[in-house]
Amino acid sequence: MSTEASISKNDLTKKEKRVAKIMELDTANISEKEASLIRAYLEAASELGIKSFDSKSDLAQVKAFVKRNSLYDTVISFSEVTDAGNEGIGVRGFLPPETIPAFAFEEPTVSPVIAEDDSNSLLFNYQVVGDVPYEYQIGQYEVTTNQYVAFLNAVDPSGENKEQPWTKVKLWSDKNSPLSNPHQGQIAYIQNAPDGKHYTLADETWSNKPIMFLGAFQLAYFMNSLTNGEFVAGTQENEVSPEGFNVKTNKKYIRFSEDIYSGAYRLDDSNYAFLSREGNQGFFMPSQDEWVKAAYFAGNGNETSNKTEYFYYPTSSNEAPLPLFTSLGKDLGLSQGDSADNVNAIIDVGTDGNVNKHLLNDSVLSSNGYATYDYGVFWQPTYAPQNTSKANVTDVGGSSSPSPWLAYDMGGNLVEITDSISKAPESIDGINPQDVPIYLRAHGGITNAAEYQLWITATGASDPYGQVLGSGYQYGGARVSHVEHTEFDYNNSNVDSLIDSGREDPLTGIKYVSRVDSIDSLDTYYTSNIKNAIGKLYSGPDGSREGSGYVSMGNPFWDQATQSDAKSFYSLLHVASSTHFYTSDKEEANKLSETEQYSNLEYAFEALASDAGSVDYKRYFNAETGANGYSNLAVDHAGFIAAGYTDMGISWSVA
Repeated sequence: MSTEASISKNDLTKKEKRVAKIMELDTANISEKEASLIRAYLEAASELGIKSFDSKSDLAQVKAFVKRNSLYDTVISFSEVTDAGNEGIGVRGFLPPETIPAFAFEEPTVSPVIAEDDSNSLLFNYQVVGDVPYEYQIGQYEVTTNQYVAFLNAVDPSGENKEQPWTKVKLWSDKNSPLSNPHQGQIAYIQNAPDGKHYTLADETWSNKPIMFLGAFQLAYFMNSLTNGEFVAGTQENEVSPEGFNVKTNKKYIRFSEDIYSGAYRLDDSNYAFLSREGNQGFFMPSQDEWVKAAYFAGNGNETSNKTEYFYYPTSSNEAPLPLFTSLGKDLGLSQGDSADNVNAIIDVGTDGNVNKHLLNDSVLSSNGYATYDYGVFWQPTYAPQNTSKANVTDVGGSSSPSPWLAYDMGGNLVEITDSISKAPESIDGINPQDVPIYLRAHGGITNAAEYQLWITATGASDPYGQVLGSGYQYGGARVSHVEHTEFDYNNSNVDSLIDSGREDPLTGIKYVSRVDSIDSLDTYYTSNIKNAIGKLYSGPDGSREGSGYVSMGNPFWDQATQSDAKSFYSLLHVASSTHFYTSDKEEANKLSETEQYSNLEYAFEALASDAGSVDYKRYFNAETGANGYSNLAVDHAGFIAAGYTDMGISWSVA
């Protein structure tokens, strides 16, 4: 999470302080976002003729006005794809791109790079791709982690994370958790939190990175929320394609809707065709043709050097882009393509996964470009153990190598799911485990991908629940396609008065607390230092997860540092029982640490005193062993009592 500076209460006017108190904010720790919201509320009160603004009813009236007129959840950038009615091009799946255009009745003279068998023959059929009879807009970037966090907080404000009807998926899973997946878990789920603040970036390094570990259904819920949401405002510009023609781009400021079951796709009716579009306008996963056209079509009557209107690669080029590299990626030497040996294929990505754009070579950018693929990018958040098996993603647009239609990262980073239906393979040997009737076309290759996955002929397919074969689930994501028939009002001056809802990063700069439990000792370990929590989980032989004896219990609450009456809590390990004891008495903690019974004194977290918050955490003590356990859960209460522990009352609470 970012470290946004707080505003001193001395910088607030009397009116602003009064509104802050009505909003139940701590005036000693007002963030920039909160200050902007307070000022927006005061402006709205003036427009509504509210003079005093001194009650909750005034606040409710003002909130409704602001939400209706200027509050947005996310911003999505689009470019317009014109040349409606363009001709498509014939391809055969995974044949070298030099074989385009393919023709239906001409037998290919080369074999596909993936061996054909009965289970995946659907990948190699002849197809005509890229023809789109209408104008549409393509997301310039893949859906980001920030955008998905905003979506989660908007549609699941109470943090239920329930299993969705019919599809049986959850919008957030353990694969998204930094505790269950330290290397690539991008979103922390906070169990006890205020409404609209249960989901947050696991770490600020995930800001502006593409969201991973999603299947088509989670993405379809996201598209429904956008389609049913409100367009708050937008800006529009004219930019120039790498091919020299003008492309209109725009930014849409959108407020998500809680209605996620219909709009773009019908997801509450098992009789409705799997992920077929409900109508001809809205926000969608791109169709295969929309995706291919936005990625490879040269546009405006341009013929490329391969004598067709389509490029081989989605970087406006018929030559493979250069892979991006971190230092570790270079050292591992796992890249296999010839492009990795290019003199300009240098270390150009930082240890935070962000591309250092100033290191990108101008001549490469104007020719074949760059992409995140071919095992070049290895990094992990600072709290995660070093990873040398799974390449990672870079910031969206970081490659600075757009398609002809100014869409970035259409090669590498993530495999992008489309809503074009494909035949599903038989449910055998781990393939199609859900036995779904259809698969969906997927394109673009991943950060682990070899060069062939970036070809125009790489017409893959994915289980809508997340591909089991390959890395479709791990690196599954998408970008947004927008088909509109009602012209949106793009008034560039309107955006100056807009207010960010803060749902993309709900408690900026605040830590969250992690809990991991020992199976053997019943230890309950709480810490606001996620690296320490992950250290427990990976304390098995050779730093492995297996054999550590600890299991993740998730992220139970936000650190309470912003609360004016918060107390610092410290943990010590009781040596004999291998359990942790917590106290807010620093003197007591220091004295205990000097005895042989306790060790490992460390700062744990900020919390409230007993009964000061809305959620209470009790201490349980076993007099026979000296073991301690802490929890707010009824099931844990029953378990501790059954194990011979005594309920010692409330140790801390959280708001």
